Amino acid sequence: MVVNLKEKNRTSVVIVTYNPDQSTLNSIKKMLEMDVYLIVVDNGTKNTNKVILQIERMLVGTESKYVKFDTNKGLGTAQNKGIEISKRLGKEYIFFFDQDTIIPDGYIGSMINLFTQYEELYPENKLGILAPNYFDRNTKEYAHYALLTDRGYEDKKFKNELYLEVSFAISSGSLIKIEVINIVGLFREDFFIDQIDTEYCLRMRENGYKVVATSGVLLNHTIGNREKKFFLGLTIKPNHHSEVRKYYIFRNGMYTVRTYGKNYPGLKVLMYKRFIHDILGVCLYETNKKRKLSSMYRGIRDSKKSWVD
Repeated sequence: MVVNLKEKNRTSVVIVTYNPDQSTLNSIKKMLEMDVYLIVVDNGTKNTNKVILQIERMLVGTESKYVKFDTNKGLGTAQNKGIEISKRLGKEYIFFFDQDTIIPDGYIGSMINLFTQYEELYPENKLGILAPNYFDRNTKEYAHYALLTDRGYEDKKFKNELYLEVSFAISSGSLIKIEVINIVGLFREDFFIDQIDTEYCLRMRENGYKVVATSGVLLNHTIGNREKKFFLGLTIKPNHHSEVRKYYIFRNGMYTVRTYGKNYPGLKVLMYKRFIHDILGVCLYETNKKRKLSSMYRGIRDSKKSWVD
């Protein structure tokens, strides 16, 4: 089934910016050439940033929507603002992109066609999120996905499959129907930045929806400033996230384990393994070790507080 985007105009694209650079400008230029409704939400970038001023000028006179927050309200709040606008416009599909993701030609139409094709091939499944395969241009690797099991998780990579059922997907490049968001709810704004997509995928699954990745498209993407290192036979991939990011990774990750771990026993194994990996990366290869380790500790400590519902 081919989706006629020009006729139906059913799609919105949300890009959240924060201190954007030239790659963000290029992505927005490409989106403006596509027949989609672009929503750019800026999370408090100062006007001394020349790129954000260029983006503002570029969007003037277009049908796109530009929202600028005075302060950084967090990724969840910015994405939810995009959802709010999409609902008001009566859109059916919504995409989310990181500001540094390189978007290939034809990506939007291909993803909608792949979404529709999956629904036709597997009518017994409720598709919640369709995510792309991606190539990490820092580590030179294609995407790895996790599929939770009763005792742990399986590491999934594409071989010859068009679709893979997975437990988690990165938000950048992902496609969701607005009607699914109406049932599952909005993103957690109190998470601020990290583990938002992890928690949302688990909430999708709790509501009976599938999280699926497809090899029918490929994104060029980066995760932090990740690099690949080798230590005593182990592969370590330090992300070089800031101490602020480390705090939210650990705080939100611990909360997610306590919230969903009973129904998904493998989540605890996966999350703790990721924590250990992150700690090793900091200790062995990252700068500002003491501040980052302190932030991780505070994240674990604060995850026990009643800041969540």
